[in-house]
Amino acid sequence: MLPDIQLLPLLQDILSVAKIEQLRDFLTSFMCIRYGVSIRSLSRYSSYSLRTWFRFLKFEYPWADMRVLIFKKYVFQPDRQYIISMDEVVEGKSRDKTFGLTKFWSSILNSPLSGICF
Repeated sequence: MLPDIQLLPLLQDILSVAKIEQLRDFLTSFMCIRYGVSIRSLSRYSSYSLRTWFRFLKFEYPWADMRVLIFKKYVFQPDRQYIISMDEVVEGKSRDKTFGLTKFWSSILNSPLSGICF
């Protein structure tokens, strides 16, 4: 079994059983693809249709809560201190109709960059 899939039972308090099964299939399909990963290629290796994948990705997941649960289960020790840091990532995009698309300053290019911030 893949290591990522072994973490899924922890998420039962946050996600429904159906979402966990879809996530399990998503991770398994993702590991099968050798080159360009897209929703279409994921649907080819999965038991779900392309439309189901779009519905799956449209759902807003509590990613921070999921990470905290995994951290508490496998890393956290009460007698230790931890520092939390976050970093924004700007992914450049060339299309006009992407949700969240705006201009971000790129210090490497020394100009604004059209993209999405994660």
